[in-house]
Amino acid sequence: MPTNISDLLLLARHVNIVHHIPGRIRLRVTPSGVALACGVNLNQLIDCIPGVLGIRVNALVGSIVIEYDPDRLSPDLWESLVRSNGDPESASEIKGRLVMIWKG
Repeated sequence: MPTNISDLLLLARHVNIVHHIPGRIRLRVTPSGVALACGVNLNQLIDCIPGVLGIRVNALVGSIVIEYDPDRLSPDLWESLVRSNGDPESASEIKGRLVMIWKG
């Protein structure tokens, strides 16, 4: 569990939100994150997060679409995750929220 959370926090530094409605978020991987994204098994990572319903990756344009249950995963959590940009205080708060989701 902690490795998955750490991977997610690390990857979040390299994405921007393109479009977000509750239940569906489209992310663009920045050029700095392409190599990192290639080294992370996104399907395995996302499968480990309770409430994620599906993921689609378009490697050609560097786009990731995540469909999720907004009752299980707050839309604000995704916004906070991307906005944290590696800030230790924000990352700690988000990590705590993710751990609570994992514990159910």
